[in-house]
Amino acid sequence: MPADLDHHPSRDTSLHRKLRGWVAASLITPEEADAIEAFELDRTRRSGPATSRVPLVTEALAYVGGALAAAAAAVLLGDRWGEFTPAVRAISIGVAAAAAFAGGLMLRTSEEPAFVRLSSVLWFVATGLFAWFVVLIEFDVLEQSGRVPILVAGVATSALAGILYAVQRRVLQQVALFAGLLTVAGASMPEGTPAMLALWTVAVVWIVLGFLGMLDPERAALALGSLVALYVPLAAGLGGDVGIWLGLATGIALLVTSVARHETVLLGFGAIGVFGYTLGVLARFFGDTAVMPIALLVAGATVLTLAVAYARRSRRTATRAAPRSPS
Repeated sequence: MPADLDHHPSRDTSLHRKLRGWVAASLITPEEADAIEAFELDRTRRSGPATSRVPLVTEALAYVGGALAAAAAAVLLGDRWGEFTPAVRAISIGVAAAAAFAGGLMLRTSEEPAFVRLSSVLWFVATGLFAWFVVLIEFDVLEQSGRVPILVAGVATSALAGILYAVQRRVLQQVALFAGLLTVAGASMPEGTPAMLALWTVAVVWIVLGFLGMLDPERAALALGSLVALYVPLAAGLGGDVGIWLGLATGIALLVTSVARHETVLLGFGAIGVFGYTLGVLARFFGDTAVMPIALLVAGATVLTLAVAYARRSRRTATRAAPRSPS
C-alpha cells in the first residue's frame, strides 16, 4: 500500500485537497489517491521546481525599454524615410523582420518562461514587419495598386503566421494568423456587404474552431472571434438595417452559446453585443418618438425576466444533480 502523505512537508497542497475531495465523493479510492500523490511528488523531485529566474518587474521594464528604443528609432528614421529609395525602405524592413525572427528562434528553446514569452513577442513583431515588407514590395517597388497587393500581403502573412503558430501555439501567434486571414477575406471580396459577410464568416469559423479544440489557447480564439464578429457589422457602415440586425443576431447567438456551454468569455461579449445593438435597433425605429423610453423599459424587463428564469432553472438543475447524503 502506498505511504500516507497527509503530513509530508513537500506535498502539493492543492493536489492533496483535490484528491481528498475525490475520495470523499467516492470517485477514487484512498489507495489510488495516495498512489497519484506519490507519483506526482516523485516526478517533482526528479524534475526540480520550475521557478522563474527573471522577476516580472524586470521583464516588464525590459519591454518598456525595448518599446522606447523602437519609438526612438522610428522618430529618427521618420524624418528621412521619404529620402530613401523604395528598395532601401523594403530592405530595411525586411532586415528588421529577419532579425526579430532570428531572435525569437534563439529564445524559443529556453526553459526560462520570460524568454519564451519574449520569443512569442519577437515572432509577433517579425510577422508584422514581414507584412509591411510585402506591402512595400507590392506598392513601392513593383508600383502595383488596388486590392491585389493587399491580398498578396494577406496571403504571405497568413502563411508565415500559420507556420509560426504551428511551431509555437501562443496567443500572439494566433492573433497574427487571425489578422492575416481577415486581411485575405476582406481583400478578396468587393467592398460593402460582401466584405462584411466574409470577415464575419471568418470570425464565426474561428469561434467554432476554438470550441472544437483546434485552436489553442481556446479562450483566445473565442475572444478574438467574438470581438470581430460583433465589431464588423458596426464598422461596415452599411446603409439600412443589415449590419444592425446581423450584429444583434450575433450577440444573441453568443449569449445562447455561452449559456449552453457555460463559457464566460462568450457571455461577456454576447451581453455587450446585445446591449449595444438593441439600443441601435430601438433608436432606429423609435428614436424620434415618445415610445423610445417605453421600448427601453420593455427590453430591459424582458432581459431581466429571462435572467431570473435562467437562474431559477440552473438552481433547480444543480439541486437535482447534487448527491444526496445517506439518511
